Formats: sequence, structure tokens, C-alpha cells
Amino acid sequence: MKKSVCSELHGRIIHARTILPASNIALYEVDFENGTTAVLRVSTTFPLREGDTIARINDVWRAGQHVITPSPFEFVEKRESDRYFIEYER
Repeated sequence: MKKSVCSELHGRIIHARTILPASNIALYEVDFENGTTAVLRVSTTFPLREGDTIARINDVWRAGQHVITPSPFEFVEKRESDRYFIEYER
């Protein structure tokens, strides 16, 4: 019998930017415990702030007790995620 593996990933939001306030869509730059960085686009009914933690446990993303659904994303270098945020300020 094949064992199921608990897939956990924990991170901390280091930058947050609302891009469509009426729709509650925001970008979050997240540093993960495994040393990777990602820019997540998330639609939520509650605000996430810098310093908040997010986690993926068995393919379920959570911010605190809330389940969130980030759009597809990829892990990028810190330099690239910084550039991405600068472009959204324009």
C-alpha cells in the first residue's frame, strides 16, 4: 500500500498590494521556509497583511483559519519578485 505524503509549505507575506480593491484581488510576495520566493495573486474577502503567514497543507492553502485560493504561480528569485512588484506600481 502506498503511503500518502503530507505536502506542507509555510511562508510569510513580505509585501502586499491590492490591485483591484472592489474585487478584493491582491498580490502578495511570499518568502517560504524552504528558501523560495513567489508572487501570489489571491482573491479574498478578508485582507492579508505583511507579516501574515500562509500555508499549503495537502493542497489546501490557508491564511490563518481562512482557506484561500491563489491563482497559479511559480517560484522566482527574490530579485524577480521585487521587479514584479515595481512594475505593478506603475
